[in-house]
Amino acid sequence: RRVHGGKQKKMKKVVILGGGCAGYTVATKLNGKADVTIVERNGAYHHNIASLRAVTDESYRWKQFIPYPTNQKFNVQVAEVVDIDGQSVSFKNGEKLSYDVLVLATGGKNSFPGKIEHYSSAAEAIKKYDEVGAAVKEAQSILIVGGGPVGVELAGEIKGFNPTKEVTIVHSQDRLCSNSQPPLLPEFSVAVEEKLKAIGVKLLLGEKIVMERLPNGWEAGKKEYKTQKGTSVSADLVFSCLGFVPNTQVFKNYLGPNVQQDGFIKVNEFLQVEGQKNIFALGDIVNTNETKSFYLASNFHAPVVAANVLSVLAGKVPSKAHKPAKMSSSFLPIGPSAGVAQVGFLPFFNGVKTSGMFANMKNSQNLFAPSQWKAISGKPMPTQNPY
Repeated sequence: RRVHGGKQKKMKKVVILGGGCAGYTVATKLNGKADVTIVERNGAYHHNIASLRAVTDESYRWKQFIPYPTNQKFNVQVAEVVDIDGQSVSFKNGEKLSYDVLVLATGGKNSFPGKIEHYSSAAEAIKKYDEVGAAVKEAQSILIVGGGPVGVELAGEIKGFNPTKEVTIVHSQDRLCSNSQPPLLPEFSVAVEEKLKAIGVKLLLGEKIVMERLPNGWEAGKKEYKTQKGTSVSADLVFSCLGFVPNTQVFKNYLGPNVQQDGFIKVNEFLQVEGQKNIFALGDIVNTNETKSFYLASNFHAPVVAANVLSVLAGKVPSKAHKPAKMSSSFLPIGPSAGVAQVGFLPFFNGVKTSGMFANMKNSQNLFAPSQWKAISGKPMPTQNPY
């Protein structure tokens, strides 16, 4: 509660579903200006920019999981949401939480180890990365099905830290990283292919292995895989990196057709859910035509949503608009010391960079793990595993 002129005035309630970079950044911008609760089903903040490095570098297994602070003015509630309506959120345990404004920031599902879907504690999640790390150490031949950013980065991490292992990417399209919207430049794909080939990654492009998404994202055991063109690939370990699915299933009952068939949520220029005055959405789950990323969510979406939430709480209409960049952006590490970048949100840097600050941004900043520990926990990143 905030004190006004000696009297207590109850602050209006904002509920944010999702405690990743998008939801957490909105919460910090509303801190002290509303009664804010983040609802997050997992037991720690997951800095998934570091998740693929964690497959080969043991230190990143704990560095990617950051404890939520207890000294903020907003609350973090660990719970699983099963439904929403125009006034409240329903939890699996039968309880409800009312709101004046609701913010949807639930992110999405991507094949493990790129993202981890559910964990009750950081220690539990770290064990899963220990398991996949051990499988990579044991395997000599590794197959990655899917040549999007996750598959490419995973191949670079494995080969970069284990140069004697045989790593193959099978991708159904003629060029890597081909499904971004707006599309990444052809030069980006060419540069990625060249970097991968330079470290010895084998590429089978324009060939498809029909495979369901593996329950754990990976499967160990010597096996022969065949593409639809008849090419055989033998591997001791396979990863299914088959793309991104928005985490929006529980919103379909209330939002109806504003959750598209592909799972993305329809929003207007104010990142307000279509037809809803007091519900906003941001980050990976919205239908804006732009490459979704950590940087986009925290630096472009979150300020717009926070400003417009405050407008609605004050009885005004939203006025801060989000304008998607006309060109996609991507900062893609390929191993521990190389990368390729396309910087679409800075017009004067438009184009593809294969060296320098942008190409090596994630590696040079230790995958942003130290800065995220400081931003989320309020403390420097520990020098050893705190879990």
